[in-house]
Amino acid sequence: MERRSDQGCWSVSSQNCVLLPFILFALIFYLPCCSRLHYPEIQLITSLFGDRALKVLQDGLVDLALVMNNRWLTTGPELIVDRLYDEPIQILMAANHPLTEYSVVPWTELARHSQVVFKDGYGMQRFVQEQFKRQGVPYKAVLELNSLDAFRGIVRQSNLVALLPQGAILEARNDPTLAIRDIASATRESTADSTLKRQVVLVTTHDRLLIPPIRYFRRLVHEFFVPELMTNHEVSSYTPS
Repeated sequence: MERRSDQGCWSVSSQNCVLLPFILFALIFYLPCCSRLHYPEIQLITSLFGDRALKVLQDGLVDLALVMNNRWLTTGPELIVDRLYDEPIQILMAANHPLTEYSVVPWTELARHSQVVFKDGYGMQRFVQEQFKRQGVPYKAVLELNSLDAFRGIVRQSNLVALLPQGAILEARNDPTLAIRDIASATRESTADSTLKRQVVLVTTHDRLLIPPIRYFRRLVHEFFVPELMTNHEVSSYTPS
């Protein structure tokens, strides 16, 4: 297979503003072998849908993806899948929404209200659909969006609600026109393990790890997200040369 002259990485939007700037800064300025002088074509791509990003990676058009796990697309023998963390899912709503009377919203009450969801192809849309089906309650999606700003704007001015990853609604915590609520556990006993969460993973392929900037980017991600994985020989053996 011919190696491309550029390297591309894709990440979910909830990471782009919070953690990725630190990782990219370290990649460019603290690892000389990965600087833009040596690899001027490194690109961070944020316009792909989550599940679509995995398909594009398998087609060889990007080299590494930080995405919500999709067990149907991450089982190929050529793939390396690193579990990074589990991220809680919360409900975003207007500050005057009827559901704000609950500190933890029951699924039966959540199902009474229409949803704003990510567009088809995003892992979060699939995830939300699966959760409503699992709870056996109606799923009423009336609007599809593809940007976090649009979610905040629509929810702020309507009675629509949105199930979003915790990292995607950090800015809303300081917005007096918005409110955030947790979702009730599906089990009788509410524990940290029973909280609704999505799994975020790093996905690449064995041959991509032969490319220095991809290999070092993976190592940086591990250091930021899962320090305990650095004891793994496969990861800790990568050192700049």
